Amino acid sequence: MPFNIITGLIIFFILTNITGIIMMVSDKRRAGKGAWRISENTLLFTAFSGGALGMLIISKMIRHKTRKLKFKIGLPAIFVLQLIIFTALYILLD
Repeated sequence: MPFNIITGLIIFFILTNITGIIMMVSDKRRAGKGAWRISENTLLFTAFSGGALGMLIISKMIRHKTRKLKFKIGLPAIFVLQLIIFTALYILLD
């Protein structure tokens, strides 16, 4: 299969999700140690950039940011928006 824009988007989303997962786990560990934290804006930017699904799943698994409304509603909403955009791009570019 030749490399195309859809393949590039899939690779981008995978890498962004891995980055988001690493950031959430790192922030959770830092919270437990009382160390410097990753800002909520940075976490949300990463989610908005394509990492929402991975961040949503890992937040539930490690119980991190699950009480914060920004993350409780924001991560699922961002993921749905990304799903709509990705589906539209797939239809338009395929």
